[in-house]
Amino acid sequence: MSRIANFSVAKLIAYIKKYSDGGGGGGSGDVTGPGSSTDNAVARFDGSGGKTLQNSGCTIDDSNNMTVAGDLTVSGGDTTLTAANDAAASILMQADNSDDAGDDWKIIANADQTFTIGNDIASAGSYVTHLTVTPNATIGDSLVTVAGILKLGGNEIQASDGGAALTLDTSDNVTVGGDLTVTGGDVTVGAAGNTTATTIGVVTNTGTNVGKALTIAAGSSTTGANNINGGDLILASGGGDGTGTSSVQFKTKVNGTDAAAERMRIHTDGNVGIGDTAPGTLLQAKGAAPYLTLQNSTSENSAGGCESKIIFEDHGNNALGQIEVSHVGSSDDEKGQLILRTNNDSGLQAALTISEAQNVTIAGDLTISGDDLYMNTNTNRYILVADGTNYNPESADAIGADTGIIIPGQMFSH
Repeated sequence: MSRIANFSVAKLIAYIKKYSDGGGGGGSGDVTGPGSSTDNAVARFDGSGGKTLQNSGCTIDDSNNMTVAGDLTVSGGDTTLTAANDAAASILMQADNSDDAGDDWKIIANADQTFTIGNDIASAGSYVTHLTVTPNATIGDSLVTVAGILKLGGNEIQASDGGAALTLDTSDNVTVGGDLTVTGGDVTVGAAGNTTATTIGVVTNTGTNVGKALTIAAGSSTTGANNINGGDLILASGGGDGTGTSSVQFKTKVNGTDAAAERMRIHTDGNVGIGDTAPGTLLQAKGAAPYLTLQNSTSENSAGGCESKIIFEDHGNNALGQIEVSHVGSSDDEKGQLILRTNNDSGLQAALTISEAQNVTIAGDLTISGDDLYMNTNTNRYILVADGTNYNPESADAIGADTGIIIPGQMFSH
């Protein structure tokens, strides 16, 4: 059923009355009609004689509502539906004699300026909106909302310039023609209910082009004088249940091997392994050359400057000991010293220092558990022997000690 509120009923009635009175037209005599008629039915000519009227399936009630029993063709091209102030204008289309839920579709121009298409699939005669168009003075900001699933027969969503912004294939793969920005903040990858591994990767390059770099960056703040933090970058392995575990692995490609392989791992217990997939300590490095380098990048040539340290702390962040290597003197050279420090409950104190000349200075007492103290004298194979007051050099052979090991230097324990 279709109703057109502003149809010119007055003109139609005047036209019918004019010709029924015998005025105008090309015929002559009275216009005749059927013996009876349908109330409110619009009369129409029967044949081409211009004198005979017949009943029709088009009715106009006393409120000027028109009902057309058949099809309505508007040859002028435009049909205008004007609702009362603050009221909606709608077109109701009823299929299958409107005897089932879902037979009716309604197109509505709402008083709030939205345009909706609804259906009574949920309950016959009760319309649920499936699509809403919300206009905006800036056309690009107008909004189309689909209440259910949007299915594209062409598998493509185009941008305003005609470019393919979004392409979908029959395997549910989606290709984004430009950049993808997720304003909601969260992106979830994969489907629940299976153990299929999920990969976020960059397309494999073609020809002789190098592989594309991938940057994962946390959010930055605006710059100025506000002292605002930037976003944290958090890498987390998946949570599990009970005795289940997870780890974080880092892989790189090396010269001579095509595929990337694991180089470092944060193990399930928090131990970090470099070249080791099962580190037994908090940090374990394994390889053909397991070297560790500490480099001070400060350009300074001062006594104790350009230092590097390994500090050992207790549970209260108190330094118990320290290994330090630093520059010796103020000359522009590469002379260095090694200092071992221990804490005597008054802070770290230098316990042993090895100078650039390999001289050893011990801040406290030197206890030699083997009871022997050797030194290099002008005469080879001499040992220092205590006489109760001093250590005197005596021939190791003279006292039957043929076990001495002579190492150049001032003093050392055996």
